[in-house]
Amino acid sequence: MALSGILSGSDVFLRVRTAGRWLIIGGQLSHSQTKSNAAIDITCKQSGGFREVMVNEGLQTMEVSSELIFSTDAAFDYIKTATTDKTIELFQVVRGTLSGAGDNVDEFNAMITSFVETSPDNDKQTAAVTFMSSGAWFESLSFSQFLTVGGDTFKTSMGDLFLVRN
Repeated sequence: MALSGILSGSDVFLRVRTAGRWLIIGGQLSHSQTKSNAAIDITCKQSGGFREVMVNEGLQTMEVSSELIFSTDAAFDYIKTATTDKTIELFQVVRGTLSGAGDNVDEFNAMITSFVETSPDNDKQTAAVTFMSSGAWFESLSFSQFLTVGGDTFKTSMGDLFLVRN
C-alpha cells in the first residue's frame, strides 16, 4: 500500500524498546528514511566498457532522520544518553492512521549518529536525530503485531486512538 497522500506527518511517531517495554520518544515534525544498497562492482574487461554489479549482493543500510518533539523529559534524556553512550537500540517508526492495513511500522536496530538540540526562545524544544541501522530491518509490521490492551496510548490527528503494547 502506498502512503502517498494518505498520511499526515503528525501521525508518525518514534518509540524505543527499553527495560522490556516500549518508550514513546515523541512525535515527528519531519521524518526521512533512506534505504541504500552499496553494490559490489564486478566490472571486468569483458564488460565492454559498462559497469556491472553483482545481483542480490552488497551492503544494505537504512538511515532515519527525524525532527522530534519529545513526549517526556525521560524520553529526551534516554535519546541523549543513547547518543553519548553510542549504544544500539531497537526502534520503531509508527504510522498511526492506517487502522490495521500494511505499511504501518518499521522496526530496526540502530545507533544514533547525530543529535542536534534546538531550544528556540518562547517555543517548544525539539531535536533533530539521525539513526544508522545495524543489522536487518523489518518493514510493514501490522498493528496487530504490536497493539494490545493496557499499554500506552497514541491518538492520531484523525482522532484514532491506539493502545501500544508494553
